[in-house]
Amino acid sequence: MEPMKKKHMTEEEIALKKSEIARRRKHQSIQRAEQDKMDTINRLLKKQTTKRRPKDQEDTDSVHNDSNSSSVLPPSSFHYVNNAEGATLSIPTGVEVPIRFEKGPKYPPPVPNCAFPGCNVPKRYRSVKTFEYACSMDHLHKLESKG
Repeated sequence: MEPMKKKHMTEEEIALKKSEIARRRKHQSIQRAEQDKMDTINRLLKKQTTKRRPKDQEDTDSVHNDSNSSSVLPPSSFHYVNNAEGATLSIPTGVEVPIRFEKGPKYPPPVPNCAFPGCNVPKRYRSVKTFEYACSMDHLHKLESKG
């Protein structure tokens, strides 16, 4: 048994082999991308079918129960919805609610102004010693030295 001799290739053959390998690699990557795409589509479709099944069953159940029940049922529990259109609270009939709802939002109190005489700028700092408000460090130091 003789050891295999390495076949010496010309530059053209080497270039041809490299281009063939590159072509195969590119083809494989395209196939992989297509397969991933198909897997994703199938996965998403499976999710939709599993979500739709209970809804479909409810639809078939409601068709059978429509003749026995009224078209509009009163709420059987508290239901709160808060969205861009506003907030709603559904309360079952026959339930007394001892809550008074205030109208309108509560706004925070206005920001106090600087305590330095003649300054009406909103406060930014508070003195630790005198608990007075100041709009700047300069006014804060003056208030602390005064007090």
